[in-house]
Amino acid sequence: MLSLRPTAASDRDTIRRWRNQPDVARWMYTDHEISEDEHAVWFARHLASPHDRSWVIEWDGRGVGVVNLTAIEPAGAAEWGIYVADPSARGTGAAHGAAFLSLEQAFGALGLVRVRCEAIAENDRAIRLYERVGFRREAFRPGHVRRGDELLDVVQLGLLATDWSVLRSGQRYRLVSRGVLGEDVPHE
Repeated sequence: MLSLRPTAASDRDTIRRWRNQPDVARWMYTDHEISEDEHAVWFARHLASPHDRSWVIEWDGRGVGVVNLTAIEPAGAAEWGIYVADPSARGTGAAHGAAFLSLEQAFGALGLVRVRCEAIAENDRAIRLYERVGFRREAFRPGHVRRGDELLDVVQLGLLATDWSVLRSGQRYRLVSRGVLGEDVPHE
């Protein structure tokens, strides 16, 4: 079963280890080995920011990845991101369930009206997930990110609260039916 818990100071080293895994880093805008000092500075700033929220994805009681909302704006928009670092949790519905729960937070408790995300264009698996939960492609940016000597194409996607209000019930039903989420997940 899947759950989210707020990221805590004690997660710092685990998140750094996850983020430095080659199969995670390859889909990020930077793929260098993140040092302990670099991560400590970023992590402290992230936890202290009133404009950021993040959760550890827990699958069967163990942490397997991270989902976050960053750059939360007073106008009601934010950036969203997710990764499942534990290979044994991939393909289980953990990412879909974490996406659902985090979007419930975004459009519910946080009252956001729009959530944006981006993916390296070659990351088909991520883009399929984003579209499955309701994100729509908004732009294709050729050479949008420079990573070392490489220029990466990026797909930008967005999801509106009005669209989520229509999609959320079907999303919840599928996830509960598959055993990813429990029946106790609130619904309308």
